[in-house]
Amino acid sequence: MNKQPAMPGFFLRPIVLATSLLAAQQALAVGAGAIQHGSGSIVRDGAVTTVNQKTDKMVVLWSDMNVAAHETLNIAQPSKTAAMLNRVVGADPTQILGALNASGRVFVVNPNGILIGNQAKINVGSLVASSLNVSNDDFLAGRLNFSGNTQAKVVNEGRIDASESVALLGPRVENRGTIHSQRGSVALAAADGVSLSFAGNGLQVKLTRGSLQALVENGGMIISDNGDVMLSAWARDALTRAVVNQTGKIEAGGMGQLRGIRIASEGSGTVTAGGDMRLTGSNANGPERSIEVSAQGIRIADGARFDTAGGQDSIKLQTRPQAGAAGHVTFGDATLKAGFVDIVADNVLTAAANAGLPTFAADAIMLSAQNAQAGYVLNRAPDAEAMSTLAGGKGSVSSGFLKAAGEQNLWILAQGTVSALGAVNASALSLAGTADVDLSSGFNGKQLTVWGNSIKLGDTTQADSVALAANDITLDGVVGASRLDVDGYARAQTTDRAALSAGTASLSGGQIDFSRGSHTLKHVDIDANGAHLSLAGDTTIGRAKSRSDLTLRSAGTLVADTLDASGNVDVVARGDASLGNVSGNSVALRSTDGKAAYARLDAKSGASIDGARGVDAGQTNASSLTLASDGDVHIGSDLSIRGPVDISGSNVTAAVVRDGDTQGLPARARISSSNDVRVAAKGNATLGNVSGQSVALAADEQLDVASVVAQRDATLDGKSGLSVRRAEATRGALTLNSDGRVRYSGPLVANGAVSVRGGEVVAARDSGLPAPVIIGWGGISVHGVHSVDLVAAHSGGDLRVTSDGDIRFTGGLWAQGGSSTLHGKSVTAVGSGNGSNRLSIYATRDVSVSADTAPTLGAVYSRDGAVRVTYPAQSAQIRPAEEA
Repeated sequence: MNKQPAMPGFFLRPIVLATSLLAAQQALAVGAGAIQHGSGSIVRDGAVTTVNQKTDKMVVLWSDMNVAAHETLNIAQPSKTAAMLNRVVGADPTQILGALNASGRVFVVNPNGILIGNQAKINVGSLVASSLNVSNDDFLAGRLNFSGNTQAKVVNEGRIDASESVALLGPRVENRGTIHSQRGSVALAAADGVSLSFAGNGLQVKLTRGSLQALVENGGMIISDNGDVMLSAWARDALTRAVVNQTGKIEAGGMGQLRGIRIASEGSGTVTAGGDMRLTGSNANGPERSIEVSAQGIRIADGARFDTAGGQDSIKLQTRPQAGAAGHVTFGDATLKAGFVDIVADNVLTAAANAGLPTFAADAIMLSAQNAQAGYVLNRAPDAEAMSTLAGGKGSVSSGFLKAAGEQNLWILAQGTVSALGAVNASALSLAGTADVDLSSGFNGKQLTVWGNSIKLGDTTQADSVALAANDITLDGVVGASRLDVDGYARAQTTDRAALSAGTASLSGGQIDFSRGSHTLKHVDIDANGAHLSLAGDTTIGRAKSRSDLTLRSAGTLVADTLDASGNVDVVARGDASLGNVSGNSVALRSTDGKAAYARLDAKSGASIDGARGVDAGQTNASSLTLASDGDVHIGSDLSIRGPVDISGSNVTAAVVRDGDTQGLPARARISSSNDVRVAAKGNATLGNVSGQSVALAADEQLDVASVVAQRDATLDGKSGLSVRRAEATRGALTLNSDGRVRYSGPLVANGAVSVRGGEVVAARDSGLPAPVIIGWGGISVHGVHSVDLVAAHSGGDLRVTSDGDIRFTGGLWAQGGSSTLHGKSVTAVGSGNGSNRLSIYATRDVSVSADTAPTLGAVYSRDGAVRVTYPAQSAQIRPAEEA
């Protein structure tokens, strides 16, 4: 009879196996057995064989240990931890086709293989079925070290129920039946060396030597209610073939040492993870559980389902390539559900373009490299033959994986650079590279977060949220986002091709230079060493802090709550520019076609505010200040300036800002300078208290000022009218000039000369103010085209009062250091009181009074000169003042 090929794994000729099965069915009991170590008995009763174990450990030698379909093998053990080693010394594989029952731990060792048939039912405390050998000495000493050079398989096609653990060991292990563990672990391990240890109700399994034939296959069902499930193989020289094939169903409670399900190739070769793998039960407060797959290469098969059932549980896919090689994970149309997915692989791929992509349901997905020290290339998928190599030390991430994993929250961590071939499409992607990240082809999704030494974005990036952090950031294309966060530790810059658009932007780091390109950032916060932004549309800035200069340009409106710079602040907007608090070494604010406004300004150097359509100035503390506008200038708060003040506009108005006692003066904002003050209005100027070294106030229409105090000269010019409560030039001249009425209601005092010229000159008394007396130590000149109405004047030089109309005065006119001249249509001293001897006019030198009618005067006196009173002869004689 010709020999037939050996049955795979068992190396038995079919006729021998058939004869063996027939003999087993006809036998009344299992083969002959002898107790080699320990004490007990073997009792046969028809189809039932009972082994009574008396000692904690026992070794039985069997000729075959076959259990036919109609047979039962019962093993009575003294405790659930009692262990019985069943060593088969015959030449054939052990075939358990019937029932095997035991209360403790049962070890079946047959180097020729073990088959548990599809009708078999095994109920044990624990079961170890192995084609690897363990010595009696090791077994009895509790050292469960299995080894061998066999090629025989261990196969389960039946049902194994264990209260604790199950382990199938050999170079090739298969499960096509059902394995159920209530409280322990289930392990399928393929290698030439395996070490076991029982830990509590579970097993610890360690592969100690690889096998050329190593293969684990599970196409059946494995259930561990509370423990772990492990499928593990150690293959040698199996770079391309699968050494673990999981196509069945696995359920684990995950409360053992492994905390879940582990499928692993400990040597070379790949793992195919398919079927259905689940973690069962609740893990609300327990340690993290996981479904873990590790190998040099991992293939997630079509239809595979991973489900951890717990929000804090994870799926871990970890490649373990040889040094210098590349690990790879390839995804088919699978479903992975977990709180967290952790992938460690150099190459991450998806199937062909026309195949289905994986579906992820996870809070986050993390991808990091194993040997790809030079980084990742996105959207590049190597050929199948090239998956074990690295191109230039870089790994690959396919576009299909980015799209599928990015639907959740994908993190990619690279040891080197990250670059992309073509635009990256992912819903939520976070990239981190220790070197450079180059997305020059753009990105499309909902969320992009990038870290690196340098970052470059090009083409078009569109997302709800974009966050970038690196030493050096270059934006070289279109970026559109609802929120944009840029943290350039050393620098962040844009190019001429850049066009940024964001509802909210946060810019921080070193130097922020967004001066090139066209950008529309509606709301911006800045915290940088320096910042220069050019913005295309309307912009709102919450807080901008620069440790050097801060430069802002806007083609629309610009609104800022706070601008704070250690250097200079320079803001230019085409539309309205409105600032809250602004501080810097110097501050320049300009609106080319709108209003410029600020609430509070602090400038160590100076401030220049220019609004084409208006300026609103708030509280100001600066070394110098310029407010300029073709529109109105509104001073909303006190201006406290150390240097010169220059204000010009259509109308210049100081707002009413204070209540209570104002010493008779309007409660308007003050202008205070340690240097010169100049105000020029094309229309009206309405001011509060103004003080400076020299003061020059001018209005083409009405000038209304509460008070003026100048250390040197003071000039007030209101073309249509001038009103001042009081004015003082402590070391200079005081000049009031108007084509209309000049009204003053308090003292006009100058250390130099006082000159008052107007269409009318009126001294009016206001309550709360001292009498409106003119005191000019360098001389006084008052001219009213239509009239002059004075209270009193005291000159240290000449005193000259002239008018084409009437001149009236109620107090004395004194020229203590010169002559007094009065010339008008009429000259009247009103209400001098106490008779005609009270002086109404006094001069050290000449006194000259001329009028078209006889003047009405009190006493007129010249100390060293002459008194001349001139009027027409036909006029009445001079009347004393008390008769007027």
